[in-house]
Amino acid sequence: MNPATVQYRPAQSDAELLQILELQRANQPARLSQREMREEGFVTLTHTPDLLREMHRACPQVVAMAGEQLAGYALCLHPDLRGLVPALSEMFLTYEAHRPDGGDYRVMGQICVHRDYRRQGHFRGLYHRLREQCAPLPLVTEVAAANARSLQAHLAIGFEKLAQRRENGVPWEVIVWE
Repeated sequence: MNPATVQYRPAQSDAELLQILELQRANQPARLSQREMREEGFVTLTHTPDLLREMHRACPQVVAMAGEQLAGYALCLHPDLRGLVPALSEMFLTYEAHRPDGGDYRVMGQICVHRDYRRQGHFRGLYHRLREQCAPLPLVTEVAAANARSLQAHLAIGFEKLAQRRENGVPWEVIVWE
């Protein structure tokens, strides 16, 4: 697929939000081989339709659409909704401990590109659209240190390491794009 035929924009329908959830499920570690996880990356959180709709109301979720087909997504989480995603509570605490200015920010909740659309610039396109949507606020996220492909891609587009934390023995890199 030609990258020029893909449009980056906020999700516009419940059907698009449901496509996000389908792509999310397809890229969970339980559905991927060790090789796929190492070479292609993976996502760690699973959202419900209700949670994704609530997130979308607070700050629109960015999609890459190739016609009616979802090519990828970048989820945005407003800090006011932090209680709805308990798995990220330590990331919020770590970020705020390193950024005591109390300024507003947004959390990049997850990014994923469909396997048929990878290595075509869509990761970068999704992030630039999300950043444009959230400007001038910083974006913060965390990446499992074991997800080397994802961490490298985040650092390549402008994220910087802020802190490392451990949860259940798993190291996480908290990163920020100012």
